Amino acid sequence: MQRRRLILHRLACISIAWLATLATLTWAGTYTPTVVYDMAYATQTEKALFIHGGSAQLNPQATNNQLFALDLTISPWESSNPPWNYLTAPSSGLTARFQGVNTMVMSRDQSRALLFDTTNLDLYPYNISTDTWFDRKKLPLTMTPLDFLAAADPGSDLVYFARGGANNTMFLLNITNGDSWTQPMPPYALLPPYINGYTFVYCAFRKSFLLFGGKDYRPSGNAFNADIFEFPLAAYSWVRLVSAYSSICIFLIARER
Repeated sequence: MQRRRLILHRLACISIAWLATLATLTWAGTYTPTVVYDMAYATQTEKALFIHGGSAQLNPQATNNQLFALDLTISPWESSNPPWNYLTAPSSGLTARFQGVNTMVMSRDQSRALLFDTTNLDLYPYNISTDTWFDRKKLPLTMTPLDFLAAADPGSDLVYFARGGANNTMFLLNITNGDSWTQPMPPYALLPPYINGYTFVYCAFRKSFLLFGGKDYRPSGNAFNADIFEFPLAAYSWVRLVSAYSSICIFLIARER
């Protein structure tokens, strides 16, 4: 019994020490954000939900260069007063379009939020613990400026950009050494071209990326994606899953988000 207690005590100490290494967020103050859609967002190890930019619900053309976070460590909270916190938004090299056309992921060690401008092809790294921004970096010019989404592989330094490459390809970027390359996307016969408004996430349980939904954004376009596509890291190629009208698939996407 005594040996068992000693082992449990050591495991508890190791767990506490590991948690202490994760970047902590220094809150700048309570904040009520502007209601937006099409914003960039990412979650830091169940600690906080970060949101940047977005189009205003009442004025979609307005510039919304706001960065805020929802403290997920507070539970429960009053629905009328959620723990939103104001943070420092990036201030250089921004365009009005950037506020509503961007995407965000977390670094592998969860210490940085990586904000991507999908119009000007810029990377804005954000230091969570100090609430400061690193210098802006240019993304490879082989990317295609478009309303694409990014998702990160938590086991590596790779960020995947669905539809981020030319000629119907997915763009991959190593954020540590800058290496990049492309992988084919599903053919147009399966996944219609020119779609946006889709969901692109990493599924830890399946060790794969899932893409769901989307509609042709052109004024004359009426095609939409009614399927879920999966990109397993082991196979490194796309597979079409069952129809999105299946409640099982919709539950899977909701669960992994």
